[in-house]
Amino acid sequence: MPPHDLIDSLPKIIKSIPRHCLRPNTWRSAMYLLRDISLVILTAGLILKANNWMLALPLSLLLGLVLTGLFVVAHDAGHRSFSTSLLVNNIVGEILSALLIWPFHVWRLSHDTHHRYTHHISKEIAWRPFSQAKLDRLGTSTRLMYLWTRTWAYFVGSIFFAIYFVRDGLRGLQSRHFRRDDLKLIFGSIGFTTLVTGVVVYTIWRSAGWYGITFLFVIPQLTFQFWMSSFTFFHHTHPESPFMDESTWDPGKAQLGSTIHMRYPAWIDWLTHDISWHVPHHVCVGIPHYHLREAHRALKQAYPVIVKEETFSIAYIKRVIAECQVAGEVREGYVQWDRYQTSSERMTLLQES
Repeated sequence: MPPHDLIDSLPKIIKSIPRHCLRPNTWRSAMYLLRDISLVILTAGLILKANNWMLALPLSLLLGLVLTGLFVVAHDAGHRSFSTSLLVNNIVGEILSALLIWPFHVWRLSHDTHHRYTHHISKEIAWRPFSQAKLDRLGTSTRLMYLWTRTWAYFVGSIFFAIYFVRDGLRGLQSRHFRRDDLKLIFGSIGFTTLVTGVVVYTIWRSAGWYGITFLFVIPQLTFQFWMSSFTFFHHTHPESPFMDESTWDPGKAQLGSTIHMRYPAWIDWLTHDISWHVPHHVCVGIPHYHLREAHRALKQAYPVIVKEETFSIAYIKRVIAECQVAGEVREGYVQWDRYQTSSERMTLLQES
């Protein structure tokens, strides 16, 4: 029996977290936002001042990590944990997300679905594994895209998610994921993001030409996508965290028992606002990022056997992408992880048997 069958109901789990961790402080959130803006200005200024491609590369990678921190602030705004004001949350989230080419309400609404159905084999939308049979029915390009983003190219997965949901939002009434009432917000965010992206690219081009486009835009944006993919993939993919079918899925099992805490170097945690302390965020999305560590410690004390912790490393990456490729057999409602087998591999196994 998987250990997270022992989990309490989600409301009872939340009660193990100190109550003050559940309350946002607008001024404190604003100070973190100001810190990130200052770091963006400082790093971008150093890149321009260096005017040297070799010196600019590490600074550009750092800028991408700083932008990831900005997105975590927008992430708080999307979950209404930046401020108690809905208007403030929407303004902050809209502006910051647009700077990262991720339309705010497209992300927010799709991300809400991820939280409602975490690790549900048919309703989850983020990193949900396909079965071998389903992959075999897909076209070659789609199948390869899935397999690449599950293995050696996992770090570009978030780019495909963003493109998919923006395209779905643009379908309007034919959208698969957004309701009619959401469309005004969806179109507004897409339009605003397009405008902001155009202004940013034009300003950089006028100021620093191809040097600026490369080191102030392209590399930082790709670095941001790398970290977004790394965070989301490894928070929700683990050999011992199977997805669940309708008969087994439960909010407590999903949020506490299936979300993984990843240990990163302290400087990465600092720049990305502790988003890797992800278990309490799934237990209660209203926890601001600056309370995640305290909330995690409380959950770990209350459920020491349940909370999973791993260290981000090359060895761990290799283990996950080797073992967690497709959805395998279902055992008592739990969908086991399996490795994708090519047609030739399956033929060989049949011949050997």
